[in-house]
Amino acid sequence: MESVDQTIKRPLTSMLPLDLIIDILSRLPVKTLLRFRCLSKFFRSLIDGPDFINLHLTRSLDTNSNLSLIFSGFANPDSRIFCGSLDSLDNCVEVDYPFRNCRYFRRYDTLVIGSCNGLVALHNREKGIVLLNPSTKKHRILPKFYSSLDDCYAYFDGFGYDASTDDFKLVRIIVFNNPLSTEVTVYSLKNNTWRRIGDFSYYFRTNRGNGVFASGALHWMATLNPQAEEDDLIIAFDLKREEFYQVPVPPSGKGRFFPCLKVLRGCLSLICTCDYKRPCELWVMKEYGMKDSWTKLFSFQLGAIIEGAHASVFAYSKSGDKVLVKQYGDHSWYDLQNQSLESILENIVEIDGKVRRYSDAILCVDSLVSPNAYTRTDC
Repeated sequence: MESVDQTIKRPLTSMLPLDLIIDILSRLPVKTLLRFRCLSKFFRSLIDGPDFINLHLTRSLDTNSNLSLIFSGFANPDSRIFCGSLDSLDNCVEVDYPFRNCRYFRRYDTLVIGSCNGLVALHNREKGIVLLNPSTKKHRILPKFYSSLDDCYAYFDGFGYDASTDDFKLVRIIVFNNPLSTEVTVYSLKNNTWRRIGDFSYYFRTNRGNGVFASGALHWMATLNPQAEEDDLIIAFDLKREEFYQVPVPPSGKGRFFPCLKVLRGCLSLICTCDYKRPCELWVMKEYGMKDSWTKLFSFQLGAIIEGAHASVFAYSKSGDKVLVKQYGDHSWYDLQNQSLESILENIVEIDGKVRRYSDAILCVDSLVSPNAYTRTDC
């Protein structure tokens, strides 16, 4: 890691070596670091530096710390979202962002596209897309590529990071009705531009979530057969090459109801909610791209028979001995050692003394990464 600009004087009260100061600061939560920025020009220059931002992010990812859940899709739908620490879901706060006061009127609108390295991509059908860091409140509104999506049948989004070019990218797959056609567009945060790319030869039979980011690629469930009843393939979009390819499915990945892709500690995962008679199965790809590396982490029986119900997973606990599971909108910790579900967290959170029910949540790492790092704007 490069040293801090030596023209910035260190505090006279600091007798610690610079490397030790950096190491201590990199272990602190973002809220504490934001307060420390006000102490002196030295601390502000250090904490705002790209090397420290990357160090803090890497440490958080490596230690499975500084994780939050972003809640959305509340009853009496509006465009508000809330954030709570994964370790303490009772302390949720509302997230402020540009589209907060815009109401949704279409039930199929997508609010949260995804999260990567501390940035969350949010979509408002009328206003467009914004990239937001919920921890620092910094944001960037993306330029619109289409003036309207009213003519499209469906669209499928994904948000990730291209390490080869140090660039965040957002991918949108749009299916049009008249005539039936599919277009793929890619947004580059570094260039602040949208581009159309090559043909798309797959079909989506269900609209189940946005693309998940793992191993430098975005992943969706899809199929080559437009008459298929379920999506039976895992397709991926490489953010470096900007090409689609197929990823092998696990042994139980085909012929199962409601396959749902997720990421657990950087590994592509798939949870299958079967036919209500067999248990749900969680498969994890230990070595990306290798079919034989698919490992069944655990299985569990759904707590009730509900038509159209499906399960999902979010994250390991900080200690790594539990996995947060969602079924029917409620959350539970699955104890890997005891092989049991426990500590059910209903899909209700208490915010400002009021009980609110949500329908969706995503995992986000708290970071200092700015969506305006490539520009002079830092709002």
